[in-house]
Amino acid sequence: MANLALLKMYQFNPTMLDLDVIRRILAKALVSSSQGDFNLCLYLLSDDICSDSSISKLLVLRDYLERAQFDSFWKEMYGDDEEEEESAVDGIAGFDNGLRKLILAEITSTYQTIEARLIGTMVNLDEEAVLRLAKEHGWSVTEGVVALPLKAENEAKTTVISESVKFEQLTKILSAANDI
Repeated sequence: MANLALLKMYQFNPTMLDLDVIRRILAKALVSSSQGDFNLCLYLLSDDICSDSSISKLLVLRDYLERAQFDSFWKEMYGDDEEEEESAVDGIAGFDNGLRKLILAEITSTYQTIEARLIGTMVNLDEEAVLRLAKEHGWSVTEGVVALPLKAENEAKTTVISESVKFEQLTKILSAANDI
């Protein structure tokens, strides 16, 4: 709430604007479990602010998260090792771990079983760290495949749909098809 108030203040007092503070607010909103937080913050920013390189990079990162392209997200966030470019989330405590929690929540809602290697790619950890993570969460691992607990979101359910169409309704459709 305080972050939104600060962005609102920047909206009415552009001379007090601090892009580093805005970058930090957006990064924290990106990690928030509520998807609307980032958009709420974004609505309070002008196009000039959004065109700043660090802010526009956060917008790209948000798009990768929304499309669940986690591998691309990590590559975009940290880039190549050869680049000396500063990350858009430098100096934000707990950003990586908060993001990993968010991604793991998506994984557990989506999958029943998944390869440990794939989890590692999604959360930007090596396979050994993923196996420690699985042990912490109580997931079973067999031959590199992690079995996740069943939830309402990841459990496959069969549904039977029955429709009652009366013969009178069917004759109208058939006669209309005959006329064509």
